[in-house]
Amino acid sequence: MEMAFTTREILKLYNGASNKEKQLVILADMNLCKVETIINFLVEHGASVDPEIIQKNTPGAPPVPVSRKLAIKIDWVDIIRQLDDGVSADDIGPELGMTGATIRRVSGRMRKIYANKVR
Repeated sequence: MEMAFTTREILKLYNGASNKEKQLVILADMNLCKVETIINFLVEHGASVDPEIIQKNTPGAPPVPVSRKLAIKIDWVDIIRQLDDGVSADDIGPELGMTGATIRRVSGRMRKIYANKVR
Protein backbone atom coordinates (compact mmCIF):
# COMPACT_ATOMS: atom_id res chain seq x y z
CA MET A 1 0.00 0.00 0.00
CA GLU A 2 1.18 3.50 -0.82
CA MET A 3 1.61 5.69 2.25
CA ALA A 4 1.45 9.49 2.41
CA PHE A 5 4.79 9.53 4.24
CA THR A 6 8.04 7.76 3.40
CA THR A 7 9.01 4.55 5.14
CA ARG A 8 11.80 6.39 6.93
CA GLU A 9 9.42 9.10 8.20
CA ILE A 10 6.88 6.58 9.45
CA LEU A 11 9.53 4.51 11.25
CA LYS A 12 11.07 7.63 12.78
CA LEU A 13 7.70 8.92 14.00
CA TYR A 14 6.78 5.52 15.46
CA ASN A 15 10.15 4.74 17.05
CA GLY A 16 10.41 8.23 18.55
CA ALA A 17 6.97 8.14 20.15
CA SER A 18 6.69 7.84 23.91
CA ASN A 19 3.22 6.26 23.59
CA LYS A 20 3.48 3.79 20.73
CA GLU A 21 -0.18 2.77 20.81
CA LYS A 22 -1.42 6.35 20.42
CA GLN A 23 1.17 6.95 17.72
CA LEU A 24 -0.32 4.09 15.69
CA VAL A 25 -3.66 5.93 15.59
CA ILE A 26 -1.93 9.18 14.61
CA LEU A 27 0.05 7.48 11.84
CA ALA A 28 -3.11 5.80 10.53
CA ASP A 29 -4.90 9.15 10.43
CA MET A 30 -1.95 10.85 8.72
CA ASN A 31 -1.75 8.12 6.07
CA LEU A 32 -5.53 7.76 5.64
CA CYS A 33 -5.58 4.08 6.52
CA LYS A 34 -6.48 1.69 9.33
CA VAL A 35 -4.32 1.10 12.40
CA GLU A 36 -4.05 -2.53 11.27
CA THR A 37 -2.44 -1.36 8.00
CA ILE A 38 0.12 0.74 9.91
CA ILE A 39 0.94 -2.19 12.20
CA ASN A 40 1.49 -4.49 9.21
CA PHE A 41 3.62 -1.82 7.51
CA LEU A 42 5.79 -1.32 10.62
CA VAL A 43 6.33 -5.04 11.17
CA GLU A 44 7.12 -5.54 7.48
CA HIS A 45 9.79 -2.83 7.72
CA GLY A 46 11.47 -4.22 10.84
CA ALA A 47 9.92 -2.11 13.60
CA SER A 48 9.31 -3.75 16.97
CA VAL A 49 5.60 -3.63 17.66
CA ASP A 50 4.45 -5.07 20.98
CA PRO A 51 2.56 -8.33 20.30
CA GLU A 52 -0.21 -7.28 22.68
CA ILE A 53 -0.75 -4.08 20.66
CA ILE A 54 -0.89 -6.16 17.49
CA GLN A 55 -3.45 -8.49 19.05
CA LYS A 56 -5.55 -5.61 20.40
CA ASN A 57 -5.60 -3.61 17.14
CA THR A 58 -5.88 -6.37 14.56
CA PRO A 59 -9.40 -7.83 14.56
CA GLY A 60 -9.43 -11.59 14.17
CA ALA A 61 -5.66 -11.84 14.48
CA PRO A 62 -4.45 -15.24 15.59
CA PRO A 63 -2.62 -15.38 18.91
CA VAL A 64 0.90 -14.04 18.65
CA PRO A 65 3.37 -16.93 18.46
CA VAL A 66 5.84 -17.18 21.31
CA SER A 67 8.72 -16.90 18.84
CA ARG A 68 7.40 -13.47 17.71
CA LYS A 69 7.15 -12.27 21.31
CA LEU A 70 10.76 -13.30 21.84
CA ALA A 71 11.87 -11.63 18.59
CA ILE A 72 11.14 -8.23 20.08
CA LYS A 73 13.84 -8.73 22.69
CA ILE A 74 16.52 -10.33 20.58
CA ASP A 75 20.22 -9.78 21.01
CA TRP A 76 21.27 -8.11 17.77
CA VAL A 77 24.96 -8.27 18.68
CA ASP A 78 24.63 -12.06 18.88
CA ILE A 79 22.72 -12.18 15.58
CA ILE A 80 25.41 -10.12 13.85
CA ARG A 81 28.10 -12.40 15.25
CA GLN A 82 26.23 -15.45 13.95
CA LEU A 83 25.97 -13.85 10.49
CA ASP A 84 29.70 -13.05 10.59
CA ASP A 85 30.36 -16.69 11.50
CA GLY A 86 28.57 -17.80 8.35
CA VAL A 87 25.10 -18.66 9.65
CA SER A 88 22.50 -17.76 7.03
CA ALA A 89 19.92 -15.07 7.77
CA ASP A 90 17.39 -17.48 6.27
CA ASP A 91 18.30 -19.99 9.02
CA ILE A 92 18.18 -17.40 11.83
CA GLY A 93 14.93 -15.71 10.73
CA PRO A 94 12.41 -18.52 11.28
CA GLU A 95 13.67 -19.09 14.82
CA LEU A 96 12.69 -15.48 15.60
CA GLY A 97 9.47 -15.37 13.60
CA MET A 98 11.06 -13.18 10.91
CA THR A 99 12.11 -13.63 7.32
CA GLY A 100 15.74 -13.82 6.28
CA ALA A 101 15.26 -10.51 4.44
CA THR A 102 14.17 -8.81 7.68
CA ILE A 103 17.16 -10.23 9.52
CA ARG A 104 19.51 -8.94 6.80
CA ARG A 105 17.88 -5.50 6.69
CA VAL A 106 17.68 -4.93 10.44
CA SER A 107 21.10 -6.44 11.14
CA GLY A 108 22.56 -3.96 8.66
CA ARG A 109 21.07 -1.10 10.68
CA MET A 110 22.07 -2.65 13.99
CA ARG A 111 25.61 -3.22 12.71
CA LYS A 112 25.98 0.57 12.45
CA ILE A 113 24.49 1.15 15.89
CA TYR A 114 26.57 -1.54 17.61
CA ALA A 115 29.72 -1.05 15.51
CA ASN A 116 31.97 -0.82 18.56
CA LYS A 117 30.47 -3.92 20.24
CA VAL A 118 30.64 -6.35 17.30
CA ARG A 119 34.16 -7.63 16.85
